[in-house]
Parts: sequence; structure tokens; C-alpha cells
Amino acid sequence: MTAKGVKKLVNQESNQGNSDGNLCPYCEYELAAEANFCRQCGRELPPAESAITAGDAPPAESAITASEAPPAVSATTYTTRPEAVPNDYLAWAILATILCCIPFGVVAIVYAAQVNSLVAAGNYAAAWKASQNAKKWCLVSLFTGIAVYILYFLAVFISVGWPFA
Repeated sequence: MTAKGVKKLVNQESNQGNSDGNLCPYCEYELAAEANFCRQCGRELPPAESAITAGDAPPAESAITASEAPPAVSATTYTTRPEAVPNDYLAWAILATILCCIPFGVVAIVYAAQVNSLVAAGNYAAAWKASQNAKKWCLVSLFTGIAVYILYFLAVFISVGWPFA
């Protein structure tokens, strides 16, 4: 017996009597009715058929015309992947943390780390927002670090004296 057959047998035995017929077409794992992805193999499921198809349209003598009918709603809730994936600014965030300002750099690293996981989850709007926040905190860290270095050197030169005096 193959591994696929064992999985199918285990799924059948564990779900006897409560199966609603939704199986993953790739690994035959039993799914919830509203699932978009398989929990077993992680693959995206094909979209479910919409409840109303063109063949189910009401007859022509009905009070509802085709122009008044509501548009068909897709069962999927995700959006398509955009052509340009947002920059995560992770390298800049790490450099800003090490060289400039640690507290603001850590915030930039947190936002930068969120970008790739949000893209992988399909939440592109949140990924773009996290990318912009990472960029913002990198710049805040950079300018804060520069300001602190300038103030430090001014304080040293004022207290010790200018080197060419």
C-alpha cells in the first residue's frame, strides 16, 4: 500500500460518519466547506463553483432582467499577486540598527521581517504598508544616529577644545 493510500485510509477511518465530501484534489485530505487552501499539503484549492450559473438564470418572462441581476460572486477571497513585490528593507534596517540608533532600528527590523510573510500569505496591502513602515523607521534611525553623532562630537570639541586652536 502506498503512502497516499495510507493517508486516505486514515482520513476515512478518523472521519467516518461526518464527511461532507470536500476532499483536497491533490492529497485527498478532508477539508472544511469554506477552505481555500489544504491544511495537509498546503496547496491552493481550485475555486468552488458559484451557487448560480448561467444555466440557472430565471426565465425571460421573470420580473428580473439580466441587467438587474447581481454579479456573480467568486468563492475565493484572495487577490492576485501584484507584479512588483514590495521591498522589505531588511538589510537597511540591520545596518541602521548597528550603525545608527538601536531602538528605532529594531522597530525597522520588525516591520521588515513582516513583509515577506505577508506577501506569502497573500496580504499584499499589509505587505506594502509594512514595507513603507520599515523604510520610515530606517530613515528615522539614520537621522537620529547622525544627530546623536553630531551632538556628541560638538560636546567633545567644546569641552576639550578645537584641535587646531
